[in-house]
Amino acid sequence: MGSGAVEWGLVGSSGVIAFLALRKGHRIHGQQAPRLVALLGFLAVVVSILLESMGVWVTVLRVLGGFALVLGHTLNGLGCRVCALKRGL
Repeated sequence: MGSGAVEWGLVGSSGVIAFLALRKGHRIHGQQAPRLVALLGFLAVVVSILLESMGVWVTVLRVLGGFALVLGHTLNGLGCRVCALKRGL
């Protein structure tokens, strides 16, 4: 799996999945924060791939980007849950 094409394929597919999930969540709760956090995380991962030769800082950037993606999805899920509780669902 050391291929650049595989790496870009995984990043691209995860970006599409994240976009679809966050778009659906935004329609439910209307919050922008989850989308912005996830977008920053996704961009950090993409930049870390582009700057592959920069050493340990690329790894740090990639890990932080991954955490930001997870945080964006978590915020999205919490927003959906709070909205559902307000509606009494």
